[in-house]
Amino acid sequence: MARADACLIVAGIAGGLALTLLLGVRLISPARFAQALGGGLVGLAVAKAALVLSGADHG
Repeated sequence: MARADACLIVAGIAGGLALTLLLGVRLISPARFAQALGGGLVGLAVAKAALVLSGADHG
């Protein structure tokens, strides 16, 4: 489970940095940034819940 948690953390950080870069160079609007960030956080929560429900250890 530690490896899965690490993958989720890395995916979250990479996604957040990519969105911040897009916002910084004005390729997306602040509203789209917030929408994408919220969607990404929900996606990570769903992935974590699926891992826990499948019987993976969690801390």
